[in-house]
Amino acid sequence: MTSSPFDLDSLLTAQSLIQDGKTGQATFTVAPQEIPQHWSFFVSGGASNLVRHLTQARFSREDLGFLAAHGLLDPAFLERLKSFRFTGDVLAVPEGELFFPGEPFLEITCPLFEGVILRALVLSLVGPPCLIASRAARCVLASQQKTLLDATGVNDSIKAKSERARATYLVGFSGTSNLQAAKDLAIPFAGVPDPLFMDAYPDLEDAYRHMVTSFEETCFLPLGPKDKNALSLAIQIGTELARKDQILPGIAVSPRQASEFGALVRTRLDAAGLAHTKILVQGDLDEFGIQDLLDQKIPVDGFSLVVSPPRPSSQAFCYELVELSGMVVNPTTSGPGKKQIYRIGDAQARPRHDIVSTRDPMKGYGPKAWPVLTQIMKNGIPVPSEEDLDSRRKHCRHVLRVLRQDVSRIRNPESFQVRLSPELD
Repeated sequence: MTSSPFDLDSLLTAQSLIQDGKTGQATFTVAPQEIPQHWSFFVSGGASNLVRHLTQARFSREDLGFLAAHGLLDPAFLERLKSFRFTGDVLAVPEGELFFPGEPFLEITCPLFEGVILRALVLSLVGPPCLIASRAARCVLASQQKTLLDATGVNDSIKAKSERARATYLVGFSGTSNLQAAKDLAIPFAGVPDPLFMDAYPDLEDAYRHMVTSFEETCFLPLGPKDKNALSLAIQIGTELARKDQILPGIAVSPRQASEFGALVRTRLDAAGLAHTKILVQGDLDEFGIQDLLDQKIPVDGFSLVVSPPRPSSQAFCYELVELSGMVVNPTTSGPGKKQIYRIGDAQARPRHDIVSTRDPMKGYGPKAWPVLTQIMKNGIPVPSEEDLDSRRKHCRHVLRVLRQDVSRIRNPESFQVRLSPELD
């Protein structure tokens, strides 16, 4: 690996546990800890990336040399780290599947010291993708099936941009402006011109005409706040294109512009014969902003936004020890011991409630029940899967459609019922 994914706190803890003779098999659970306001569900994400990193997790010579030079770890422990490998089992809620407050979405069984060392890595790999996918799913629900595009955040790392593009596409966004994600993950490449393009031309008409020539099918002419004639000019250019049997793809407006005169933009476009020209809202938006705009009956066609996790994201999930050497440990959040989630559906297999239970075979849950946690690693080796990103995306879009409306609403949703089995209650 090009960078070390481990932290000193976990290494010191693991060393102390080994010195105290605590070396047995352990099971760790990752579960929601703090529920953002108005959230009733989460979308699982990051599992495929977690498998890849767990498979590759090693201490490099540089890591070991650095640790030895600082003298914080015993030579015997450093020697053990030379052969460090993840050798355990991992069960996870599949990517694109829903899980709910009170449920574990990841369980890891491995030697105690391995699980302790990997704590920070696991949380960093599954926490942000889950939060972004969950917020993006709420944007999908709020958008009323309108187009959603993942915009590139200027302050994010390349890795963070790619992870966000994957998470948003997983839940139903139509495309991303991130080149790396589009190449690596085969996500549709889509976006709007950068505002810097407009700044390079002092004359608005000159900027618009160059933009139409340069961007063609992705050309969304922005209605800047400085020029009151921008809409009239955009309509003029759109009309000229129509005479050549060409289409002006769209007009880009800010959330404020959409709220103040989005209806006027649509009316004038239609009156000019530009019914195919779309209105795209671009800017600082979340699920609440999308819902508020559409509740005003603003006739927009889509949104381009940067999906950000709720704050503080570092406290959203907990990583807890639930079983050690065959003995159940009682954590504070997710219930004791190894667990499975059984989803109970109605006659049409639509989810009605969940039961968090032990991993024993189902007892009396009926033919409409199915297990949610799926094994993705066994003995440190990835479990093969025939599913890819597009199949998981299709599944996620389906489960969002069939989720009860009182649970899926954006503000003040009802809780999805999660019961504990008698063994855990």
